Amino acid sequence: MIALAARAAVGTWAGRRVVGWVLKGAAGIGFLFGLWILAGLGIAGQGGSGGSDAIAYWHAGRAILDGTSLYGADAGTTSAYLYSPLFAQVVAPLTFLSPISFVWLWRAIELGALRVATGSWTRAGLAILVFPPVIIELAYANVNLLIAAICALAMRGLVAPWSVPVVVKVAALPLAPMAFLADRRTFLLSGAIALAAVVVSVAIAPTMWTDYVAFLRNAQEPTWWTNLSQGIPLAPRLLVGMALGVAAIRWPRLAPLAVLIALPIVWLSALSILVATVAPIPAQVTSRAPASAPSGVEPAAALAPPTADPATAP
Repeated sequence: MIALAARAAVGTWAGRRVVGWVLKGAAGIGFLFGLWILAGLGIAGQGGSGGSDAIAYWHAGRAILDGTSLYGADAGTTSAYLYSPLFAQVVAPLTFLSPISFVWLWRAIELGALRVATGSWTRAGLAILVFPPVIIELAYANVNLLIAAICALAMRGLVAPWSVPVVVKVAALPLAPMAFLADRRTFLLSGAIALAAVVVSVAIAPTMWTDYVAFLRNAQEPTWWTNLSQGIPLAPRLLVGMALGVAAIRWPRLAPLAVLIALPIVWLSALSILVATVAPIPAQVTSRAPASAPSGVEPAAALAPPTADPATAP
């Protein structure tokens, strides 16, 4: 009996090793496939068509430094900047880079965010290989994978960054209930810092904020087929997102869906936010009672994966 048990254990161990190497090999193929696609697309405005969203951020940062208008291009067009002046002010120091270098830097940041969102490099590579919105997101170089990473961190109990996307997209609001109950002090501090940043931004560039409000009032909904939320007003979607955000207190994996639904425009690439649904969640988070955070658990402990499996290896 002991010998049989030992053989079974060895077989299970060997099977896990094989599965792990197969998954790592597939992930490697995913990274190579992604690099091939991105290199083939080139850069918008530089003889290619990729990185158009990052190019819009680069131009917005230059506009901050040059004191020119941020808004003018319609949503969905190349170089259209749709976010607040604060985001452009944050990006402005990076515009000393050439547009090509900026796009690849932004893609590298998003790739790191994909790693955080999925919980391992293996899962990140698999996501690129099997979930098309991820490579589309990397191609455009938007901010959706950054939002996915912040969702995953909130799901693990690390709530400090929850307010960062609020200054970019209102979609982060559904994270508020879960973040508040997980760590109220950090939640409030993060929100206060974000609010202070907005106040300083308005004080520095009040005219740009006036232009931003006017832009939001007059903006037309894009009619491209990649606008998945076309014809569905933001208000009811935001309400549904907030309801799912409350439900995410009990079922954390609903958080990415809640954020996705509440996006001002749900582009096809925004579906990449859903990769955060596979994020490893510590047992103390999944077993948390809806009314309170776990006692005696430090937020940093939320970064540790609950169990090992072949796809969570770095």
